[in-house]
Amino acid sequence: MSLGVWNPALHEELDSQHWDEGKVRSWLQSLLEDTVATYRKLGGWPLHSRDRDDEDPSFQAQSLYCGSSGVIWGLKRIETVLGITLPTDLREAAYRVYVANPDVEMPGLIVSRGGMDLLAYAFGFDEAREGLTASIHACGQLREPREIFWGPPAALLLAYHAFKIRPDAHWQDLFRFYAIDFLARFGLEKHENWVWPQLLYEEIRPCIGAAHGVLGAFLPYMLGYELLPGSVQKHVFDQLLAFVQDTALETDRHANWAKRIHVETGSPEYLVQWCHGAPGIVSCLSYLPPMLRAGLLGLLCKAGQTIWDAGPLIKPAGLCHGNAGNAYAFLRLLAITGDSHWLDRARRFAMHAIKQSNTERLQKSQRYYSLLTGDVGLAVFLVECLVAGPGHFPVLESFAFTR
Repeated sequence: MSLGVWNPALHEELDSQHWDEGKVRSWLQSLLEDTVATYRKLGGWPLHSRDRDDEDPSFQAQSLYCGSSGVIWGLKRIETVLGITLPTDLREAAYRVYVANPDVEMPGLIVSRGGMDLLAYAFGFDEAREGLTASIHACGQLREPREIFWGPPAALLLAYHAFKIRPDAHWQDLFRFYAIDFLARFGLEKHENWVWPQLLYEEIRPCIGAAHGVLGAFLPYMLGYELLPGSVQKHVFDQLLAFVQDTALETDRHANWAKRIHVETGSPEYLVQWCHGAPGIVSCLSYLPPMLRAGLLGLLCKAGQTIWDAGPLIKPAGLCHGNAGNAYAFLRLLAITGDSHWLDRARRFAMHAIKQSNTERLQKSQRYYSLLTGDVGLAVFLVECLVAGPGHFPVLESFAFTR
């Protein structure tokens, strides 16, 4: 019984199909053939009807979130991890995106110029360094929104990933500067200041989760823990751990977090998605240093149980708000616990997600080309399941093409 920890109406029964590597590889082969053929024909990939934003479809079609940049990153990741060579030049494709797109009004990572700069830099184009630096400064100097897609935390994530691509002191200095600046400007030294009254989509939305909330905002601090000054390491994580425990809805068996702070038990805002709720929060917190994570391990396992018992989402199979994204939490629990039953659960969700993708394709009569919302993101997740990988959520938790 969910006891208000999740909304059963948003979920469906898990398909009975168990892990079948042959079916997974067959689906991947079909996806890769379709994706390459579409690029050769169109020079890119069409936006799916679910993702189209009529205000700026041209730029959206090139973004990491649902456009060509994300598809290119996903294909390169698949190519590298599986040790295959696709019959198209992904480096050239990344450069075409990089040179074709102007700046946009809101700087950031996922649906902004910064992601394209980072993709070009990852493919070895040194000329992207200047634009990437400018994107980091533009994000870091914003006041709103305080979240990982567009706001100051995006500056930290861009700098961190650039440093991991090439460990240049320039990126480390930018990471440290904006890590300290963000805390100082928003007065986050005290727990009572973590009310998070951010302005998002012209509304006050004090979010908790990975996409737009506190946990996502502090993902760069967890990933880049070793790059932080000692004073920041102490006070940030003391307050973060307290915040996580204070905002959790916990029962004997389950745990979840609402979409926003100060939501009553039983609210429909107790979602179970990567963007809002247990899946994204588990994934983020899995990057805490082991000595800090130890006290949360029981809570994280309860959150994983919530994802499993709630069952697959009715929504499509993608990463941001679909079952592939939810199942990344299982892979992260495998990584931090070593318990193989989390891999089994990830693979069961993978088979269900394949079925959902096939159904969606028949209903819409089109392939869902997208990293964060569609089939390319699902494909990256399936590859993680094939190799029992560490489950780094694509382009946010890791920008690396290799494992």
